[in-house]
Amino acid sequence: GVREDHSINNGGGPPIFRIHGELCHRSGALLPSPGMQPTYAQLYIYKPRVALDHRMQNNNNLRRDTMEILQRAISDNHQYAPLFWHAHGVLANAAPDNTDNISVRLRVAPGVHAQRGNLSTADEVAVILPNVQGSEPHDIILRRRNGPLLRISDLHPAYAPLYYMLLFP
Repeated sequence: GVREDHSINNGGGPPIFRIHGELCHRSGALLPSPGMQPTYAQLYIYKPRVALDHRMQNNNNLRRDTMEILQRAISDNHQYAPLFWHAHGVLANAAPDNTDNISVRLRVAPGVHAQRGNLSTADEVAVILPNVQGSEPHDIILRRRNGPLLRISDLHPAYAPLYYMLLFP
């Protein structure tokens, strides 16, 4: 099995694991628990000003102007940023008992050409999500502004830029 490695990160970020010597981390829920501040990927579903305020509350020792530059770079250049804001609107209008089933997962599709979708190496970021035996696929379902739903397979290459906005500006 895989165990959390506390020698690298002792509570200052997402849990880190070593698998065959490679560092990996586990991402959590897309919505914070009631009464908790949003962190990490949860912040990408907020509009930039709100996300910046939360980031500064979580990291009050950092410079707001630098954080704002990074935030603006994501907002202005990342093709999926508007989708995250729209997703927040959809989640805000969802019944509270429906939000527990939302998750994001990154995979490289089998058969993808090696130059287009390489698997992670020790020098790259990777995510491990436990696969519960018999669990259903973890596709992303996006609702377009005009109503129709768009299904993004958990094998689709868009998973990486949808989840890791800073790595895919």
